[in-house]
Amino acid sequence: MDRYQSSCIPVVLLLALASCGDGDLTHNTIEQSESNFEAKWNPFRGNKQLQGVVNVSVPGVELTWEYDTGAPVKSSPVIAKDKVFIGNDAGKFVALSLSTGSVIWERELVSNVEGGGAVVGDVIFVGNQAGEFYALDMDSGKTLWIYETEGEIKSSPNVAQLNDKTLVLIGSYDGSIYCFDSEERNLFWKFETGDRVNGTPAVTEKNEVLLGGCDTNIYVIDLATGKQIRLIEAGSYIAGSMAVRGGFGYVGHYGEEVLAVDIRSGLEKWRFKRNDFPYFSSPAVTEEYLIIGCRDKFVYCLDRNTGELWWDFATRGDVDSSPVIAGDVVLVASNDGRFYGVTYEDGELVWQYDIGSRLSSSPAVVPGWVVIGAGDGTVCGFSIKN
Repeated sequence: MDRYQSSCIPVVLLLALASCGDGDLTHNTIEQSESNFEAKWNPFRGNKQLQGVVNVSVPGVELTWEYDTGAPVKSSPVIAKDKVFIGNDAGKFVALSLSTGSVIWERELVSNVEGGGAVVGDVIFVGNQAGEFYALDMDSGKTLWIYETEGEIKSSPNVAQLNDKTLVLIGSYDGSIYCFDSEERNLFWKFETGDRVNGTPAVTEKNEVLLGGCDTNIYVIDLATGKQIRLIEAGSYIAGSMAVRGGFGYVGHYGEEVLAVDIRSGLEKWRFKRNDFPYFSSPAVTEEYLIIGCRDKFVYCLDRNTGELWWDFATRGDVDSSPVIAGDVVLVASNDGRFYGVTYEDGELVWQYDIGSRLSSSPAVVPGWVVIGAGDGTVCGFSIKN
């Protein structure tokens, strides 16, 4: 059933090309770790499959607190143990109170922090554009250890369990994916791609690492060994992160398409193309739909199985931020400075909030709260209105 009715309004954009982001859960549930005593949005995109889906209803929002970091925020927040962790373009990385936005601690990490963090136990992991990967005490911000890669880190870390090991994965502009043993504090394995790695590695239920790179390839890697299982040609370089569901991987790329691939066979399932604009946003994926932002100023909802267009939603700016599906509402942030809530089923506007500054940070959602960073340096904490 093709529910797409609207026509595209021609848009002229100057594109600044970036140098180069499987569970079978229902659309309103999200994987949690074994310790399920707390509400969390951790890591980037909410779970290791990077699905961008949460079982929280967001019928409306109210700005409750703001924190000024002092420099633009592209980093996406993570939330754990009633703390918000986020960085800015001046290298500041902060822990804020979820309920008040007050500073718990802040650190200067030398260089821009564009990626998000990831929490393992009492440790928060984050990288910077100097190529340094930090493990910080989440309660004090104290440095526990640092690993130096040979390129910028714009990727967010991901976390996966392998037997008794908790592994942390990160991509670097040196063209490598790094996997660390979080307890042993050492490099577990390193995998080299053919170009820069901008996105966050996804991890399937079968412990495969899935990642698209700036070399135009999608890699399937064995989590246990770091060895390549499969190479899939995407056709253009990939800046965003892939999402995994039901044995398939989904991603938008700079060839102006959204692509679905079978992780096990390496075969293409479908491609979607609407306009001649690239994708930087990472998709949110449920059993029914894939939802993704584009630099043509639209958000698209596609049938997950066929790639057929179900609905679109027009903003007034590029959509580099990655949408989050929160129950029956999709949260969308745009470079037009507005934060939107639209219906999951048909893309109709439910609410909007004008933050007034470019939004490339992606929202984090937990019961009672939505948090997002802005281009003017503020971190905004929204309470959820019923």
